[in-house]
Amino acid sequence: MRRALGAFALALSAGCEKPATPAAANERGAARSSPFTASARVQPEPAIPPGEVRGEVRFVGEPPARRSLAVSAASGCGGDAPLSDALVITSGGVLNTLVHVRSGLAPQFVTPPTATSVVIDQENCVYSPHVVALRAGQLLEIRTNDGVTHNVNAKPARNERFNLSQTPGAPPLEARFERGELSIPLSCDIHPWMSARVHVLEHQAFALSAADGSFAISGLPPGRYRFEALHEVLGEFEFEFELDGRAGVFVALDFARAGAADK
Repeated sequence: MRRALGAFALALSAGCEKPATPAAANERGAARSSPFTASARVQPEPAIPPGEVRGEVRFVGEPPARRSLAVSAASGCGGDAPLSDALVITSGGVLNTLVHVRSGLAPQFVTPPTATSVVIDQENCVYSPHVVALRAGQLLEIRTNDGVTHNVNAKPARNERFNLSQTPGAPPLEARFERGELSIPLSCDIHPWMSARVHVLEHQAFALSAADGSFAISGLPPGRYRFEALHEVLGEFEFEFELDGRAGVFVALDFARAGAADK
C-alpha cells in the first residue's frame, strides 16, 4: 500500500522557524531533459532513523510502453528480442532512478569508497543491470556470459575513454573512473542495441531505486540538502529539504506525462 504523506514544512532558510505553506511542501515542475513533469513531497517520520532518507519513485498515470530492442537475426544472439531496460515501471514503481545529494554534504563527512567492485554482466547480448552507480575510483567489472564476442565502448566526458574487445570466456574487463560523472554510456559496436549507463559519484550519498521504486540513503548529518533525481528517460528533477538530526524523512518522487497532473 502506498504510504500516506502529510504536509511537511520545508524551511525557506536555515534557522527559520515559521511553518512553510502547503505549497512549499510539494516541489513540482518540469523535469529537465525530458517531456515529463515531476514532484517531490517530503515529510519527517520518527520511525526512520535520524540522518536517513527513504522514499519511492513512481510514475503517475499510464506509463510509456517498453519497446523491443532491434536485435539482428545474424548476430548470434538467440532467443526473442528483449525489451528495452531504459524505462522499467512495475505497478507504478520506477526502476533505476539515481537519487543523490547535489549539495549540502560537507567534505569532512565524505567517506572513502568501498573496496567492493560493481559488476555489469553481458547476458543474451544485453547489459545487466542496465544502470549502475559507484564511487569515483571504485572498481567496475564488466563480465560476459555470452558465446559471442563483444566490445565494450565507454564514452565518458570527464574520464578516460576505452573501447575493448571481450571474447567468449574472457576474464572480466576492469575499469576505474577517477572523476565524478553521471550517465556515462556503455555500448557495443558489434551489437548496437546494447546499452548501459554508469553513474560515478564523488561521495556516498546516493542510491538507485529498486524495481518497486524504493530507495534509501543513510548516514547524513543534520543540515540542508539539495537532491537530484535522475532517470535516463524521465529526466532530472531537483528538490531541497533540511534534516534536523531528530528524525529521518520519507520522500515521494512522482513523475508524470506533462499536463497529466493538471487534468
